[in-house]
Amino acid sequence: MNTPEPADGRTVEDVYESLNDEQKALVEYLVGEAAALGELSPEERDDFFSEIGHDLNHEEMGEAYQQMREDLIALINDLAVVRGKVTLSSGKEADYYIDLRRVTLHHLGASLIGELMLLHLMEKGYFPDATGLDGETITPEEAIPYSAVGGLTLGADPIATAILHAASGYELPIDAFVVRKEAKAHGMQRQIEGPDIAGRNVIIVEDTTTTGGSPITAIEAARAAGANPVAVATIVDRDTGAREKIEALGVPYYPMFTLSDLTI
Repeated sequence: MNTPEPADGRTVEDVYESLNDEQKALVEYLVGEAAALGELSPEERDDFFSEIGHDLNHEEMGEAYQQMREDLIALINDLAVVRGKVTLSSGKEADYYIDLRRVTLHHLGASLIGELMLLHLMEKGYFPDATGLDGETITPEEAIPYSAVGGLTLGADPIATAILHAASGYELPIDAFVVRKEAKAHGMQRQIEGPDIAGRNVIIVEDTTTTGGSPITAIEAARAAGANPVAVATIVDRDTGAREKIEALGVPYYPMFTLSDLTI
């Protein structure tokens, strides 16, 4: 078929090659998903790819993503940064405290976190493990798939559910799970609550990471439950040695922001 070219005279191939790796992956993912779900014929798929390639140029996508990041940083600075002497969970003292629950449980903050975490993980090469109605995978071949997100209660809980809801908006099957600090002494006596994660690739999440103790507890609990933690993603890293401890367990660590991004 004759695929329509972008209005500015460039070919579809030129537009596609102008995108960065993240944008190319997103374009291919969306087109592959639509085709796998049977929503597009092969001809319509080509047309859709052309339109996507024309509309999602590097500058527009970069601006939208950057705006969401700036909006979330502004919320964190306005709502979550508490100044004054505090004692952290590690026992260390600091001149400020980042209470991210003021943002992760905020109506706008939760929405931004869900969307940004999905994109943040895609940028690092992690995509939801999804299949079409025909049973074939629609996850990019080179990506690391995952199907559940969670971490140590309480900080990780709203993040995991924000990602779950954001993914649901794109019909991507991401489950959330909660890691207790220790297994219940009664009932099912489980340490991990939610859908069974045995045999699944999972992402461990956290709001603010200082020593790495919380994500490490979650990694160990997930492994004990038969899951495979493929990454740790946190909103703010305090740059106090958590990365080294987490990656020593063989799990990559991807903070969305560091202290240099905030107004401390």
